[in-house]
Order: sequence, then C-alpha cells, then structure tokens
Amino acid sequence: MKQLTQNSIIAACLLAVFFHGVQSSWARPALNNFHDRNEFSTDVPVLPNDVVSMESTLTAIPEKAIHGIIETYVRERLASDDEAIAANRIEVHTRWQGDIVVEATGEVELKVRPLSQRPFRGPTVVRVEICVDGITERTISATVDTRLYQRVAVTTRAIRRGATFDPTSIELSERDITTLRHGYYTKIEDLNLLQVARPIGFGDVVSHRHAKRVPIVNRGDEVVLNVASRNMVLSTIGIALQDGSSGTRIRVKNPDSGKILHGLVREDGTVTLGAS
Repeated sequence: MKQLTQNSIIAACLLAVFFHGVQSSWARPALNNFHDRNEFSTDVPVLPNDVVSMESTLTAIPEKAIHGIIETYVRERLASDDEAIAANRIEVHTRWQGDIVVEATGEVELKVRPLSQRPFRGPTVVRVEICVDGITERTISATVDTRLYQRVAVTTRAIRRGATFDPTSIELSERDITTLRHGYYTKIEDLNLLQVARPIGFGDVVSHRHAKRVPIVNRGDEVVLNVASRNMVLSTIGIALQDGSSGTRIRVKNPDSGKILHGLVREDGTVTLGAS
C-alpha cells in the first residue's frame, strides 16, 4: 500500500475521530513536573482524545493541545507576577497553527520553556519539546501574546500643563497596560494635590510623567534659607531659581554674595541648605 502523505494521514485520522464520535476535549494539565518555574510539562499523555495514534508509527498532537499547555504555563508564571496579580483581566493567546505529527507512538509529554528571562508582556517566544516515552521527538518555537488589563485613571477632557487634577477631569477605565512604560494610577485620590506636568489629551492614561507634586516654592520667590550648626540655626533670605515641592532639592541664590546654592524644600516653604 502506498505511503500516505502527512496531510492525508491527518485528514484520515480526523475523519475517523468524527465518525466514531470522539470529541477533542483539552483540559489544562496540572503542574506535576514544573522545574524551577522555567519548565512546564505534563507527566501523563496529553489526553487520549487529543493525541491520536495513526497507523502504527505516527502520533498527532492537535493544535488545541499545544495552545492549552502553553497558555497554562504562561498563566502559572504570571501567578507570581505582582502586576499581573493586581490586573483586572489577563488575556493569553498562542500564535501557532496546525496539528503536529511525530513518527513515534507511546506516552506523549509536552515541555514548555521560555527562551528568555523577560516577563510575559506582549509577544514572547517559548520553546515546546514534544517527547514520546521520554524521548524528544520534535522541538518547536511558538509565540504567545500576553495582555494585562487594569482599571486606571484616564482623562475625560484635555488638560493643560500646570493645572491640577480634579474629579471632573479624570475617571477610572479599563485599559491595556501591557506596554505602559511610565506607570499609571489605579486610584483617583492618588492624584489629589498633584499638578499636571505636561499636556494630556482627551482619553489618555495618566502616567507618572504626567503628574508632579504641587510646588510650595515657585521660581523667583523670596525664601528663607536655613543653615543648621551644632548649637544654632542661621537664617537669611534667598531667591528661588526653580519650582520646588516638599522634599525636593532646588537651586537658590544668595542676593548678597551672588552665590548659587542648593537646598531642600521643607513643608513650611523654607529651604535648608546642605541638606540631603
């Protein structure tokens, strides 16, 4: 009998499964062989209804089974990721198409390993080893796209630089935070008493770069400069050369000597020279 091509074998197998009423039912495998969180595998066959033995020397692993074990592995890795734990919703999609046929029969085990130590954010490549009776028959690389969604502060209108945030200008809305590089706010009250550091468009996520503390001292203000010694505090008047909020260091000018000094802004609006 002529040897069937691989596509013909798969088609014949699927027809046989259909006519015998066998339905594929992938279930997430348990973490029974999870080594140092860098490898995940099943230690039992990948479900009898999923792995199909064809003729006497071929075994087919359905696309659905490959997707299932990769997505289970990713979610288990995210279980120890603080940002992922706090996320409102997680989506994991595996980019792999087609069943896989290996020229062997026996107990099938799939092992998943990452190709890098970077966290699962956006498209990431993983390696899947297909083992039959403990022997690696084939290795594939697949891309898994991981998306984190969180309710974060977004603008309800455009806000100009220098304005303060108020409840009418921001709201919480679910957004994809996967690629946000400059942070975000999950509570509106966290923006109280903060000032807009740069213009924000309508519907934009408010990042940490958009907000800064409201300055206590403004550029050009006369401020009290304090210098502390062991037994006394010396004070004089200086000119602030930049804005500063409590706890920030700013440049000030001594109008008598013309020297430029650096000091720490205190909550009462004074500046302590030499403080760090």
